[in-house]
Amino acid sequence: MQCREHTWWTGDKLLAEVVHTAIPDFEEQFPGCQALFAFDHCRNHLKYADNALGVSEMNLEPAGLTKKVMCNAFVNDPRQVNGGYIQSMILPSGIPEGLRVVLIERGLWPYDRPNFRTP
Repeated sequence: MQCREHTWWTGDKLLAEVVHTAIPDFEEQFPGCQALFAFDHCRNHLKYADNALGVSEMNLEPAGLTKKVMCNAFVNDPRQVNGGYIQSMILPSGIPEGLRVVLIERGLWPYDRPNFRTP
């Protein structure tokens, strides 16, 4: 029995359709105009950039099993001139920061919780 490709609509398929078909068609029919595409009530809300920052995909420690490189994060901080700062998600050694490192840098690691367990 031969396996068929999944036929349901995905975020990647939507993105490809918009970039390769909808935008070129619009630009051809309406030169000099700008389009606004809005999508709502669909599974495509689950589509994120490949390097999107996602806690569920971070390792607890630097490197680890998941070596996904994530984009830098903007940390809101009203004490800063620009209202915050950029936090790199990569250590100077070039490996991804772990969740523990990020929380320690922000002063959020729960040292005071004796029942806080790590793997």
